[in-house]
Amino acid sequence: MGKIYVITSLVLMSIGTLVLLTACDEKVEYYTDRVLVLVGHEYRHKFLDGELYIEEFQLENIEKIEDSKFVDAPDYLMIRVYLKKKGVEHIQDAINNLNNLDFVLEVTTESVNKISISWKK
Repeated sequence: MGKIYVITSLVLMSIGTLVLLTACDEKVEYYTDRVLVLVGHEYRHKFLDGELYIEEFQLENIEKIEDSKFVDAPDYLMIRVYLKKKGVEHIQDAINNLNNLDFVLEVTTESVNKISISWKK
């Protein structure tokens, strides 16, 4: 009787976990007006000193840039880049173009509910 109870409990917990993970996965939404850009040491300092300008990102669709407050380490900084034109196609275009810049280490979308960040590079 004890073994059946344990096995049944494990099966039910596994099913519950699977349902929870599936439900969480379906609820992840991403902002369609911004991307997150990870830059290295030199550009971290340029940004913090107010010397990193929108023009250096070589993308006409940028409205503004700001510190995302996600990553602030001595060697890295994650910058939030807001786009003038919003939507999935503009997000993908921004990711593709920003990934080509030498000073950009990674680019990703930003999830609305902050559950996950999915790197695109």
